[in-house]
Amino acid sequence: MMSISVTGLRELDWRLRMIVARLRAELPGVMQAIAEGVAEDARSRIGSYQFGWPLLAASTVREKQRLGYSPPDHPLLRKGAMRRSIHGEGDALLATVTADAPARWQEGGTRNKHVPGRPFLKPAMRAAVPEVKRLLAETFETAIKES
Repeated sequence: MMSISVTGLRELDWRLRMIVARLRAELPGVMQAIAEGVAEDARSRIGSYQFGWPLLAASTVREKQRLGYSPPDHPLLRKGAMRRSIHGEGDALLATVTADAPARWQEGGTRNKHVPGRPFLKPAMRAAVPEVKRLLAETFETAIKES
């Protein structure tokens, strides 16, 4: 556990302002790194089966073969447009990962179950939690120590 000593309200006010200034300077880069890491992990999940994903329907494999996609049994992967649409952006408060609309249907499936859910964004976010905690704790600790 970390502690800092201050004498009086003025010093406390000054130290808190210094901590906030350091966090404002450091957090955008940390959040950008987090977002990019999650996006990279999500992109890597496309094209190979993940735990719990159903196999592609035989009709889907035949259609992919007919269209010349090779190998045809790579889930969520045809030309790679959805994979390329996944991007991470961070600012001082948020790490955001976005993808084009078809990713939503692939992630959660469709209501009529024609497309079963094959989540790749949520698992990537869950996998990042320990690293996010570590990075944020390290950033806050450094801001406090260096104030």
